[in-house]
Amino acid sequence: AEYMGKMNNIVYQVAANQAVKSVGNMKAQMIRGVNNSSGPSINWEDFNYPPVLRIMHYNLDELQEPVRGLVKKMHLCFLIILVISIINFVNAIAQTIGGVNGLIIFFSILNMVIFNPAALFVFYKGYRGVCAETSNLKIYKIAQGVLCVVWLVLSIISSRGINGFIRASELFGINLIFQGLLSLVESVLYLCVCGLGAFCIYKVQVEYE
Repeated sequence: AEYMGKMNNIVYQVAANQAVKSVGNMKAQMIRGVNNSSGPSINWEDFNYPPVLRIMHYNLDELQEPVRGLVKKMHLCFLIILVISIINFVNAIAQTIGGVNGLIIFFSILNMVIFNPAALFVFYKGYRGVCAETSNLKIYKIAQGVLCVVWLVLSIISSRGINGFIRASELFGINLIFQGLLSLVESVLYLCVCGLGAFCIYKVQVEYE
């Protein structure tokens, strides 16, 4: 009787574990919000993004909530970096006109070439991870975490082509007011994308892992 009682406990424990795993899998499928039966399927071979370049697939119409909202936030992280790059380039030209060494234009372009592809890569890993291949999510969390640290640092420092809060203060100090204001905008946007990226990591960790 004691042996049978132990066996029953083991059976019950295994059954409970399987039930928990099944519920977890069902929850993950529901959270992804991709309707594979009646809704549109995702054609990852339809390279339609970014415009002109068309090196990856991206279509929000294929997604349902709540995954749609998370993917939009991931995408917004990339768009903010793109906007920062444009502002930074304009600022570099403006600073050069104001008497700053024109080499900052080169560094602005260099930063644009590095940061935008990095942000796009991280977005795509997160997008594909929550929609289809969860193996991408580990890469997403690590890469997005690294970028969040980078964006935080860039919001502060003054370096070649980098216009953080310190750079804004320096520009105001030499009466380059417009350039200083642009630097403030860059810094605030870096903080915003840092916070948004951290939020996306949190959502992925809580709802998809």
